[in-house]
Amino acid sequence: MFGVVIPYFQRAEGVLARSLASVAAQDVECPVRVVIVDDESPVPAELEVEKVRFPPNIRVEVIRQKNSGPGAARNTALDVLGDESYIAFLDSDDEWEPFHLSSALHAFEHGFDYYTAETIEGDSGYRRHADYFNGALPLIPCLSAPWAQELAEPLINFTVWGPISGSSTFIVRNSLIGDTRFCRSLRTAGEDGLFATMLAAKGPRVMISTRTDVVLGKGVNIFSEGDWGSRSGTLRSIYFLRSRLMMRPLVRDFPVARIRVEERIQKARRELCKSAFANLRRGCFPWAEFRSVLAVDPVLLRVAPSVIFDLVLKR
Repeated sequence: MFGVVIPYFQRAEGVLARSLASVAAQDVECPVRVVIVDDESPVPAELEVEKVRFPPNIRVEVIRQKNSGPGAARNTALDVLGDESYIAFLDSDDEWEPFHLSSALHAFEHGFDYYTAETIEGDSGYRRHADYFNGALPLIPCLSAPWAQELAEPLINFTVWGPISGSSTFIVRNSLIGDTRFCRSLRTAGEDGLFATMLAAKGPRVMISTRTDVVLGKGVNIFSEGDWGSRSGTLRSIYFLRSRLMMRPLVRDFPVARIRVEERIQKARRELCKSAFANLRRGCFPWAEFRSVLAVDPVLLRVAPSVIFDLVLKR
């Protein structure tokens, strides 16, 4: 019934085992098929799986592939989970509360297509919905459960804005996904937001739980390494801008989302220019990737002088 998608690359032992233990603790009795895609992880996934005891209804399998990034890893899992009714996503350093899958099942049994919930960052206590959106989510209480609420506006208005459904939090009907897949070229940023926006453009009915379903961890991950102004930091800025540019055709029929995408694009351009300026001073600049984003967004060149001027003034 449930398919669970886990892209995996970790340098530290025990990280994936903690995430898998949270899957094993789910309070559902229906079949759960967990697919871990080992993206050439330094710590093999099989060693982590062996540390966890799973109940009979949960089956775990590992697929190994050449390192291709988290989006490609998730696509590999989606391709083998075509027969499952519902698809859940879990990053290898995050953990679910025991009621996560059962809450999603409750949503689907009441006619919803897309389930997400409050999420907390384990190290800081920052809450994605309460602290980021700060009451801006238009929610209607559902009578079916005290924690259940329905999103009253199109989901796409919020997937383009902020973390309404992080990559470890949302669960959807497999029929909603269909042949939609993550963008493989966005290797280190933006691929999850773009994927959620592609699903949101289909107009799903959305249930949001006020309970905290997911605790975000801090695994050592190749896709988030590198500080601001480094080559990898600049690449993340490039990929994030590209992901927002790719949202433009998706929001064409959604006026609010269209405005918010343009706001994010403007901000992403400035962030990229600042990171690129710092990166140029440090060397190892990703020229090929930078030229590729310039080719689709030449406005970036017009933004750069004002950003550099502001940086110089601050110094």
